[in-house]
Amino acid sequence: MHTSTQTQTAAPALAQATIPIQKGPVYHCFTCGAPAQGLRTWADLPKWDGYSPLDQWGEHIAYLILPGCPASHIHRVARLGDCITPLAFVHHVAGGDWHRTTSADIQAIRDALAALAAAIPESERNNDAAANIVLSLMAGLITPTAAMEKIRLLLEVHTSLEVSAHA
Repeated sequence: MHTSTQTQTAAPALAQATIPIQKGPVYHCFTCGAPAQGLRTWADLPKWDGYSPLDQWGEHIAYLILPGCPASHIHRVARLGDCITPLAFVHHVAGGDWHRTTSADIQAIRDALAALAAAIPESERNNDAAANIVLSLMAGLITPTAAMEKIRLLLEVHTSLEVSAHA
């Protein structure tokens, strides 16, 4: 199993976690360690039947983008800030009761989020925007040109906030 500290900066909470946790923006397959090319969020997925009861949990459901991963499983994760942990859904309940399956999936999301919240203090769950840019650039997830554009946008936002604060 891929350890939670392999891809992370040395955060004491991550090193002591009892569940596998990775802090982004750089992620890897929890099974084989293959590098991910980011996350696909629940909102980014096509909706076959329209609304799903899981939509209300969408900000906490994501999928690792792992084109080179040999592992033949779904790379679904629960997400709290920039921190992720594997998330298993119930695919079949005896008798095929869809409502029981959905309830079990929602409970799995709640359990994963509770475990993340217990393992990682709130102040350590998110990187600031500049750190995400630098970490993404270092991991090859974005080009230097894209990194510069993101930094310029951050500066524009900061400058406009600063101007409005003095107005």
